[in-house]
Amino acid sequence: MDERFEEMTGDQIDLVKVFKILTARLPIILASALIFGLAAFVYGGWLMRPVYSTNVKLYVNNQQGISESIKVQGTDVTTSSTLADVYGALIKTDRVLEEVAANTGLGYTASQLSSMISASGVDGTPLLVVTVRSNYPEHAQTVANVVADIAPALIQDVAKGSSATIVDRAELPLRPVSPNIPRVTLIGLALGLVLGAAGVLLAERFDLRIKNTSQLTELFGLPVLGVMRGGAVGDELKNNIKFSFTQRGCRRIALTGPGGDGEGAVAAGLAEAIADGGQKVLLIDGDLGRPDAGRILAPDAAAGLSNVLVGDTVVESAIRRNVRKNLDVLCSGDTPPNPVELLAGGDTKKIVDSLSGEYDYIIFAAPTVKDEASGALLAELSDGVAVTARLRSTPTDKMAKTVDSLLKGGAKIIGFICSADKADRKERDKK
Repeated sequence: MDERFEEMTGDQIDLVKVFKILTARLPIILASALIFGLAAFVYGGWLMRPVYSTNVKLYVNNQQGISESIKVQGTDVTTSSTLADVYGALIKTDRVLEEVAANTGLGYTASQLSSMISASGVDGTPLLVVTVRSNYPEHAQTVANVVADIAPALIQDVAKGSSATIVDRAELPLRPVSPNIPRVTLIGLALGLVLGAAGVLLAERFDLRIKNTSQLTELFGLPVLGVMRGGAVGDELKNNIKFSFTQRGCRRIALTGPGGDGEGAVAAGLAEAIADGGQKVLLIDGDLGRPDAGRILAPDAAAGLSNVLVGDTVVESAIRRNVRKNLDVLCSGDTPPNPVELLAGGDTKKIVDSLSGEYDYIIFAAPTVKDEASGALLAELSDGVAVTARLRSTPTDKMAKTVDSLLKGGAKIIGFICSADKADRKERDKK
């Protein structure tokens, strides 16, 4: 059992399972995409500062002898296109930028202008495009035109004999080039989808809860007798319990679980369901530390099993007769300071054995199995043990410990009885 549990919880990638997980959690993933997309839309539309862009176009002319000075071989057009690239680089020098900063009167430094201006030749032609980007459209236009006005003369001092002619001056940009709100929104949607899917898969990977009945069978190799939803016991569960034993006489079934999974409610519901089928049933609430099962069916009972075990009363007086048709209940009684030790005494088995002849079924609501000794006790008190599990609640590691303790103690596990909320009808018991 341990090897199977480790194998099933290992790092295996099942693409079909991944697809099913993503499909089942599709609303969560879509909600994540919607949230991120909306956040990106708000960020792009209200929080990101708009950026405006405009440009000037200069025609760079190569005059006689310039190719020799810049070491370029070829036609005048080829040399002029190379000069366009040279002009583009020179425009970004501190000498040019400082002059532009002084002539714009906008308060920009050379360093700030360097981040605003870009310049490059156009596809090997003598055409040079100087682009200026700014958060203010008027600033972009002003800086671009100042560059066009003063840069050629300054650059000619470096590239002797060349010239640049303004082809197009900068126009006032009417619409921002950034942010591109549709693009930002799409990026947000895509990011939300990816993060939502990743979050779902990570949550599933590290979620140790038992998710469905198929998982129980795969992990532990034991049958699932049925699922109780909203406290209701179905025909499948009742029939599986009846066919779990073939011998005549009393059928003694202990119910236990990892703890905190509604074992008492399952025991009470199962006892009622079998009694409704015409069988004579005794429910014994043996969970002396957490007496739930007996209180559900006989909440006003004063004495119970613990009182019988310490000799305060006799078992016949402690049993509540006919709390339902065909159903008697022996409640847990007063809570003792040492419930486990008291239950483990030999008198508990004597009491169960003495009552076996009166009933078709004895349902024993047992305490949580914590070790091999607990498993041995249930093996002694019952013909078989049904283990309870709450879907989407019970951790697989705790269930593994419970099953292991029962098997090591020699108990016969007849299967699992699962409980689920009414809202879980569609999917919880399916893979």
